[in-house]
Amino acid sequence: MAGNRSRRTNTRLRPEAGHPIRIDINGENFLDVVYALDISVAGARIAVPHRFEGCRLDKMVNLVINLPDPVNSSFVTLGSIRHLSGRAFGVKFVGLENSDYRLVRDYVGHLLSRRGGWQCFLFRIGLRH
Repeated sequence: MAGNRSRRTNTRLRPEAGHPIRIDINGENFLDVVYALDISVAGARIAVPHRFEGCRLDKMVNLVINLPDPVNSSFVTLGSIRHLSGRAFGVKFVGLENSDYRLVRDYVGHLLSRRGGWQCFLFRIGLRH
């Protein structure tokens, strides 16, 4: 797992307590509302209590991402399931529109600014995404 973190180029952050990131996910033979455990401009890790048993996860999925305050906006995009681990899976955003990318970037920037430190500085000057 540490190896994965060292290769990651996008800053992944947990949503603030009481302000969940709701994700409506629609794939082959399933439709559900789930919540992001963390998010970056490239994708999200999603909690899936029932593990979508019996559903094919190797297909593209449709996502409606609902970002909480201060962005307070939703967008639709495609996703690719990258891995399943326990009761969570990673989904990579595919074909994200520039305006939607900016929404996620603004949200991640907000989370980083609340935490401060080097990650926030590197994100603000464009060395981290």
